[in-house]
Amino acid sequence: GTRRRPNMSGETSRAPHRAPSGVLIVDDQPNNLKVLGTILRGEAYEIYVARNGQEALDIAARVRPDLILLDIMMPDLDGYEVCRRLKKDPATAEIPVIFLTARVESEDLVEGFEAGAVDYVRKPFQQAELLARVRLHLELKFSRDEIRRTGNERKELIHILCHDLRAPFSAMDSILNIMQTDRAHFEERRDFYTRAAVATVGNGIQIIDLVRTMLHLEERLSVHSLELQSVNVRETIETALTLLRNRTIQKRIEMRIDVDESLRVLAEPASLTNSVLVNLLGNAIKFSPAGSQVRIAATPLPADSATATGPFVQIELIDSGIGMPNEILDHLFEPGKNTTRPGTENESGTGFGMPLVRRFIHAYGGTIEVSSRDLATHPENSGTEIRLRLAAADATPK
Repeated sequence: GTRRRPNMSGETSRAPHRAPSGVLIVDDQPNNLKVLGTILRGEAYEIYVARNGQEALDIAARVRPDLILLDIMMPDLDGYEVCRRLKKDPATAEIPVIFLTARVESEDLVEGFEAGAVDYVRKPFQQAELLARVRLHLELKFSRDEIRRTGNERKELIHILCHDLRAPFSAMDSILNIMQTDRAHFEERRDFYTRAAVATVGNGIQIIDLVRTMLHLEERLSVHSLELQSVNVRETIETALTLLRNRTIQKRIEMRIDVDESLRVLAEPASLTNSVLVNLLGNAIKFSPAGSQVRIAATPLPADSATATGPFVQIELIDSGIGMPNEILDHLFEPGKNTTRPGTENESGTGFGMPLVRRFIHAYGGTIEVSSRDLATHPENSGTEIRLRLAAADATPK
């Protein structure tokens, strides 16, 4: 009934076999390069070679090796200065550097460690010692990378909770406010508000369950995956709009839904509703002027015989809001980029929503495209169009 997709980045986090480690060797003596290359190639490392300090800096910035073996005594830029420059550049600062040196006086070693090196190997090289130090520092680097990756993923899960639980809590707050301030209206539409409250609480629980599932997968050290199900497109859109109802009422936004009730896609229901559609529709509301319209449409697309993929359902979200300038559009899906800005009525945001949306769409095996016309350059027809393409699902739920 269900199908699995890779983790939120669209790739598997823990491949069963690690790619060959890249090692950059820096030495101005050809014979030393030959000896080191012969030793390391026997361990199936990917070898890069630099014959001077500047060449080492250029190669390190371009290929980002996993480890650098760096000679100290070189003309022009010596090893100490090369190491200092590597450590000053954020792109290469985390690459471990092992010095190659015939100088083992304590003051020389201290200077090397102060420059940022993690270890040193004496010349002439002893193969067993060299390989042992290389293996040790590669494993330490991979362990640090894994800790950093896990920390980043935990931060993302916290963002999911904080970001996506806001909509259910806001919707419930709106219902409670109506119940307290306009009791007659609440009693008149009690059934509607009761159903909305039940749906809102249910969505909040789904978000928490989703995060718990992802944490559980991490703790089991298995590949992150989502259980994909057959999801009714129109029902999911209507659920998302229920969570955003207070915002649409406040800005008098008309939400026009042109979606056939029979269309279904493969997705994970909780994240599609709360992390994808609430984010996308919430942005459309945020950046639309009061009294305008947002259109949501869906179209079935046939299979693509050239790529042997499909059939698909294309979901389009179209607004006539203020749009986005290219400097925001170009970095819309990049975490950490400053793409957040106030809405048309000074609504705030975190800038985290769109990177999260794309990662979930990729986890479903789908694609997302965004085009936009900025109000400053297109005052007559500004707005944003978002196209999601998801795999079509069977007509019956899975």
